[in-house]
Amino acid sequence: MNDLSKVFTQSPDDMLKYFMLKKPTLDVDLDKLKMEHYETAFIIKQISEIQTLKALHKSLFKAYKKGTSFKDCVKELESISGLHKNHIKTIFNTNLRVAYNNARFESQRKGDKPYLRYVAITDHRARASHLAFHGLILPKDDPFWDDNYPPKGFNCRCKVQALSEDEARDLGYTGKKAPLLNIPDDGFKNGIKSYEQKIQNLTEYLNEQVKGLPHEVHKAVNTRIKESLMQIKEVRNNYNTIKKVFNDEKEQNYKGKLLKVGNCDILGQDLPLFVSLENVFTHKHRKHITSYDYAMIPQMLKNIKSKTLSKAHSQAEVVVSHLGTYYRLAIKKTSKNEAIVTSITQERKWE
Repeated sequence: MNDLSKVFTQSPDDMLKYFMLKKPTLDVDLDKLKMEHYETAFIIKQISEIQTLKALHKSLFKAYKKGTSFKDCVKELESISGLHKNHIKTIFNTNLRVAYNNARFESQRKGDKPYLRYVAITDHRARASHLAFHGLILPKDDPFWDDNYPPKGFNCRCKVQALSEDEARDLGYTGKKAPLLNIPDDGFKNGIKSYEQKIQNLTEYLNEQVKGLPHEVHKAVNTRIKESLMQIKEVRNNYNTIKKVFNDEKEQNYKGKLLKVGNCDILGQDLPLFVSLENVFTHKHRKHITSYDYAMIPQMLKNIKSKTLSKAHSQAEVVVSHLGTYYRLAIKKTSKNEAIVTSITQERKWE
């Protein structure tokens, strides 16, 4: 019996139809993408060629339709995408769960049972934000489900159970309102929620949690919120800047230009970290490296797998892991005591 046998006990035709209608779409801003377009978009940020994305979508559909296990199709998917096996597995499982749960949600909405119950897998692998909803029971037409019907992120294993009035009461339902906030990961929202709305909800929620506590606590929380929002804004601005380089055809616009993306201590001391926009332009046609990858460099450097330093600690080559994919980065130190990322490539394998 293959990996998908239990999945198709629900509604294989609806699930396959949902996935088939997904249109391969390159490099989009999920916060600006309208709902009707998001619902039909097949997006893999690490793939920058539309033909590759189309071929991967076609191969996944074929596997889902035939009930092929990941083990039996991984070689083909690796060959098409050029991505690491772990990343491919995440793509395989996530798209399967999204398509299946979409069909299940529609079936539950049309069904006779008036309530839905959130069910998380309560083990050490579960995320705290998912466990927070375990056992939550709400009417099936509550707006909460528009944003929080699973999956709520990559490799999410949560499920939703339909309940009758008696079943809901027996499980302790008391008419409790939906929580104010628990935003799913980007790309997993069912309803439309703008970036600004997310931030506003988050700020209101955190301030609500410290209501009644000493003024010093309020002050510390708001300081932390402001710092976090500044970091988020910087990452978004960096992404937008690098994206413009990818879309530009004039190399002279980036001669000698640097973009600060953070700080790092890879070269033996804490140095401001820059990306060379000139090198981004030169290397932008490298297969599988996108503006997203450059924008995520500070996060990548938090998970270093290997590091090679020059004797003078003026240059370094590091292998990092991010979302199941390995990258090799070249970093050099300048006479101004700055660290500059001069190159980034994707590694198929690392040992």
